[in-house]
Amino acid sequence: MSSSDAQEVMVDESAQPKWYDPLAAGALAGVISRLITYAPDTAKARLQIQGSGRTTVHYSGAWHAMRTIWTVEGYSGLYRGFLPVISGVLPANMAYFSGYELGRTFMQRTEANVVPQTIKDSVAGATGQLVSGVVWTPIDLVKERLQVGRVLQAAGPVEGGVTAVLHSLGNFRGLFRGYWLTNSVWLPWNMIYMAVYAETKRVLAITLRSSAKEETTSRIQTDAAPATAAPAPAPADGAGAGAGAAAANGAPCDADQQLPPWAVAVSAAIGASVGGLFTHPLDVIKTRVQVLSGPRRRRRSTGQGDRLTANQVFQDLIRREGFMTLWSGLTARLLVMAPGCAISWMTYEWAAHAIAQSRHRKDIRNSYA
Repeated sequence: MSSSDAQEVMVDESAQPKWYDPLAAGALAGVISRLITYAPDTAKARLQIQGSGRTTVHYSGAWHAMRTIWTVEGYSGLYRGFLPVISGVLPANMAYFSGYELGRTFMQRTEANVVPQTIKDSVAGATGQLVSGVVWTPIDLVKERLQVGRVLQAAGPVEGGVTAVLHSLGNFRGLFRGYWLTNSVWLPWNMIYMAVYAETKRVLAITLRSSAKEETTSRIQTDAAPATAAPAPAPADGAGAGAGAAAANGAPCDADQQLPPWAVAVSAAIGASVGGLFTHPLDVIKTRVQVLSGPRRRRRSTGQGDRLTANQVFQDLIRREGFMTLWSGLTARLLVMAPGCAISWMTYEWAAHAIAQSRHRKDIRNSYA
């Protein structure tokens, strides 16, 4: 191998993502997406529990909830608990994206004709959730209790700040209340999301590549170029030949970052919406278990102990409020998930690509030093 070949291999390898790239990219993506979507997330949490008989305010929908919270409580009401929660979102997002890359790397080693690409994408998403679930469960529990604390009846365990919430949980194990229920929501959501997200990106890559070819062919014919003209260049917006060819074969795009940012955002929003629609009833039950269950709370309707289970919450909800209550807060949840995932994944893929390219350029400079 010549020295120039060796240099080319070194540069190519340096442009590939490293294991620590998702840590920085995931943290940045988490902060930006949470900042933008926290307000509708607060509305979602309140809408999901308002039929339980323990709230003092009734909202007619997501927009009404956000307007009312803003009018009555102001900015602090919409973003109650944001600062302590964001400190936990950083490690949770870092864990999620690291787990996702781990799962994707592992699944890419399997033969394409043995495991369908859709299954590979779903496994990658599930791996990210399993890794981050341990970090995210206590964060999610504290977040939701802070978000609904001001509309629960007096003497509830969610009044006060983070200290009061932690005290209401009783002990360290209380932080993981609803852990398996949380995974029962987010494992299927991640599997659905990643499958739809990756497939939508592949479709967009094919579409963009085809559009670029047609545009180039039309330009060649207009300019009366010879039939043996050079192959069409990659489109300026980034849907390169490699991405289009890989997508056409049903394989993952080797250069996901080559897709324009809007394509990544659209793919993420569609995947998040589809996953959110199918998993919303479980999310309603999860929220009620985490918020209404506590060591000092007793159920009014039955007089039973304070430790609510998913089955208890489901039966009580159907009996008192009806089946459609399982869809309460759906609009608010989609307002959180669609733009949140669009921003998060667009930021993540941009940041990961920027980090890899920065290392690439640094290695080029070093090779000529």
